Amino acid sequence: MDNAENTENMDNAEKLDFGKRNALETNLLVAMLVAAVTFAAAFTMPGGYKSDGPDQGLANLTAKVALKEFVIFDTTAISFSVIAVSLQLDTSQSYNAQIRYMNVGGICTSIAITGMELAFVFGMHVVLAKSIGLAITAYVMGGCLILSYHVVGFLDPGPAAVLSFHASTGLGDMFSICCFNME
Repeated sequence: MDNAENTENMDNAEKLDFGKRNALETNLLVAMLVAAVTFAAAFTMPGGYKSDGPDQGLANLTAKVALKEFVIFDTTAISFSVIAVSLQLDTSQSYNAQIRYMNVGGICTSIAITGMELAFVFGMHVVLAKSIGLAITAYVMGGCLILSYHVVGFLDPGPAAVLSFHASTGLGDMFSICCFNME
């Protein structure tokens, strides 16, 4: 039995509970992935490490401002993702506490994702310092991604706007039959 069949047999309260549990699990998964990726990025420093001399083991590009920004945003990302994971684990014994802190965990995960994206952009800048065109491309694409992520989060059109868009493009009937079982 798949999820669609499971949700058809549930009443509204159970569907809401099922949706919240899925949201909690998804947030935990995303926060764990962000923590793992940013942890790995911290130890695979952009530009590598010095292999000899008195500064052996230190980052090659420590004097670069972009590397400092990379470290700041990578630290921000891992910190907020760890907060989100900790909230989930600390409240795991009480469903009411999980629901109460669900939005806080979601905000922390959102900040962590933004920090991870910014760390990536500044890491690209560090290693592409001699190719300013590629560095600018990383900034523009990263900025567009972050902007679209946050704008879409605030401008959720809902099903009515989606249906009117598809109706205006001629896809309304097919979209409503496939996605909303309307006739």
